[in-house]
Amino acid sequence: MLLELGCRVDCTDGSFGTLAEIVVEPATNRVTHLVVDPDEEDWLARLVPVERAEAGAGEPRTIKLAGTVADVRDYPAAREAAYLRLGEFPVEEGEWDVGDQSVVAVPLYNPPNDLEATPLEFAVAIDRVPSGEVSLRRTSPVETSDGYRVGEVGGVALDAKHRIGHLVVALRRTPRTGPRRQHVAVPVSALVGVMPDKATLLWTKDEAADLPDLPSP
Repeated sequence: MLLELGCRVDCTDGSFGTLAEIVVEPATNRVTHLVVDPDEEDWLARLVPVERAEAGAGEPRTIKLAGTVADVRDYPAAREAAYLRLGEFPVEEGEWDVGDQSVVAVPLYNPPNDLEATPLEFAVAIDRVPSGEVSLRRTSPVETSDGYRVGEVGGVALDAKHRIGHLVVALRRTPRTGPRRQHVAVPVSALVGVMPDKATLLWTKDEAADLPDLPSP
């Protein structure tokens, strides 16, 4: 099954939204969950077990989920908000780890008459993943072993046990590649592994040059 980031995600009774992230168990390269974003109200993004997904028919590619839109909304939330003081970091406990984070509100300050006004707190959107797992998204970089950025994650192709068979790489846009980025499939044997929001290849930049349409720096 090909999981293409950004593709449509449908339920049995209609469309839910798009595939936003792929959650991976790094030790085995097994995909465990999909993060699906609804068309509206992205705070309703849900973590859906990969076993509930199958490839949809036709083009463009889609993913079909077993269950209704209401069923999908009953899955665990993929995002939550936290209010942190300056210097604090979000912490999840138990079965969850913190994934990507982004500031969604500017810091609040002490009143203007306080001569030593300092930030009090700010709002952060936190992605949640099961403990010990990591997520990949369309902006996740793919780098060679010597630090060259080949492009970003475009998706993954899974085997029958939901392990990554190939990593789909969206090559960087350059004048050579033109406005539409080229996609290449990298075998899992060439993958060092995945980490939070990043994938690293065994190949050096020179070794990766055999990839079709690999842009020069």
